[in-house]
Amino acid sequence: MKKIYAFIIFLLVSTGFCTAQCFDPDASIWKDTWASCEQSPNPIQAYGMSHWIQYDFGSIRNLSKSWVWNTNDPDKLNQGFNQVSIDYSEDGIDWTHWGEMTFPKAKGDAVYGGFPGPDLQNIKSRYILLTALSNHGHSSCSGLAEIKFNLKAEETDMSPPIEDDDDNPDEVCASLEFIEVEYLAQTEAFIFWEYEFSDEEEFEEVYYLFEYGTSPDEMESEELDEAEIFLEDLLPNTTYYYNVSIICDDALISSDTEIFITPDCGKIEYIDIEFEEDEIYIFWDLPYEDIEYFLVQIVNADGEEESFEVEENELFIDELEWIDRSEITIGIECGETIIWSDPIFIDLEELSRLSTSMLIPLISENEFQLQVYPNPVGEIFNVLMHSNKNEQIRISIVDVYSKKVFESNKTVSKGQNEFEISLDGIVNGIYFLTIVGVESKYPVSKRIVKLN
Repeated sequence: MKKIYAFIIFLLVSTGFCTAQCFDPDASIWKDTWASCEQSPNPIQAYGMSHWIQYDFGSIRNLSKSWVWNTNDPDKLNQGFNQVSIDYSEDGIDWTHWGEMTFPKAKGDAVYGGFPGPDLQNIKSRYILLTALSNHGHSSCSGLAEIKFNLKAEETDMSPPIEDDDDNPDEVCASLEFIEVEYLAQTEAFIFWEYEFSDEEEFEEVYYLFEYGTSPDEMESEELDEAEIFLEDLLPNTTYYYNVSIICDDALISSDTEIFITPDCGKIEYIDIEFEEDEIYIFWDLPYEDIEYFLVQIVNADGEEESFEVEENELFIDELEWIDRSEITIGIECGETIIWSDPIFIDLEELSRLSTSMLIPLISENEFQLQVYPNPVGEIFNVLMHSNKNEQIRISIVDVYSKKVFESNKTVSKGQNEFEISLDGIVNGIYFLTIVGVESKYPVSKRIVKLN
């Protein structure tokens, strides 16, 4: 699932305050709750990786009492915050610890009034940070439904500095609606955002300033005409800090500094081989999409090494004498790192003996023999398999991105079995059929090509 961060928190905060006897119209079930199911770096470094949510009131406010609704979805009650650490800050950098509080577990009742939250006793703050030290028993997710703060009139304006302008003093030209991060690859991201302008036409100059970096103290900036940016050459599995500002003439409006974490580099896990009389066909899975090329490394029996690049996740080799008893590894370049697959061993004698396509590490252990016809297949194809015993099997078909397109269970008898599989509604392409014995656990696989 997509990781939930505490940004665009304006959408989460309700500034009205409800007393103990007040029930909001939508507070009966509270199924549309916030939850964090992956720990992320806490704004307070001492907490480390944790489940947390940060509230931004836009400027320094005087805060007093609060009211909390914990997770009340009957199926998710144990995700609710339990022991909670509460901190506050005027600038989002220097934090003051208010204390800890236990949030009672909700009961999933149809009518749920919540409970009194922390009494902040008129502290001055722009940010409130809630860190879940524990939840009510869930193994990975922590969350809550809503919290309302009693916000008194602000006494200090902490908006970004605006230069004096006699014609347009202290003008607030826009407010941030949202920021969205999309990953195009492990080292690339597309970030876009939207501001709601007070009156865009009255400003002579409007542009954006985007800042990002691996440290909140060292960020590079780019000036942009559009409300979007494409980032490339990012480090995989790395936390990046970023913020966006809009400049309308002399008015500067900035978002909070948020984070995004680039995905980890994947690894090729599945390599299959088909042997013809005069060539070998090798193909492998894609750990993620949009891989520009693959690195292939071959070391033959004489220790001779050959390395090259291929654009597709497949390889034809017709120099059989050179390739016999060699090791092949497939690599993916991810940032400055190359992630190599486990090596596979090419033994022409063994491949010649086995006329079907199977996973190389399991060739000697399979209890099934498998044939598919016709191949390429149309809407329907036949599976002919031989089993050493009566057994229930699990049938699955995945595409080259490991996305499952078909799944079924079937019981086969000892000896020869034949059955049909329909690919009606599935687009043309390369797929991988895998049959696994439920008891024996032995898999056998076959590459199929669908062509209408």
